[in-house]
Amino acid sequence: TPDKKRRVKLTYKENKIAETIIEPAESSDKRPAVPMADKNAAYDLISFLLQIRKELATAKNSDKKTFTINIFDGRRLTQTDFQIIGEKTIKIAGKKYVTLAVSSRRKQLGGFTKDEIADQDPDEPSMTTYFSNDEKLIPLRMERPFLMQKISATLVKTCGNNESCLLGNRE
Repeated sequence: TPDKKRRVKLTYKENKIAETIIEPAESSDKRPAVPMADKNAAYDLISFLLQIRKELATAKNSDKKTFTINIFDGRRLTQTDFQIIGEKTIKIAGKKYVTLAVSSRRKQLGGFTKDEIADQDPDEPSMTTYFSNDEKLIPLRMERPFLMQKISATLVKTCGNNESCLLGNRE
């Protein structure tokens, strides 16, 4: 329900999950447990984003065009398959950027309820992410088809330091 605060806290010790706190607690009758070995072989959501960039850096220096990363969000285990599309030029606020375009698709692996499994569209469209084609590999734009159009998120500002990122502060 919208009134209840929801959170997941994963505590790690020696690169393994030592504790999982899920609020509100869920019944194991509704949501099957993800085996501990699978949880520990997956990335949390923050590490997942960093690992994408690491895999892209490795791929740029080789002929590798695909990679897979598993994510555990505290409840569910999801596989994400990535395919490097290649160099693409995009426009953001009238400025052209040479990017590395990457397509991704997700697959449910474990911990999903019957309703979540039923709601999963087997023909779910892939998401395309455009990363800066430099050593930083900053995600500049993400796009996904949605209701005959595209829904997207675009990076509009990068910050040189913490103070320059404060709200209302302009560089």
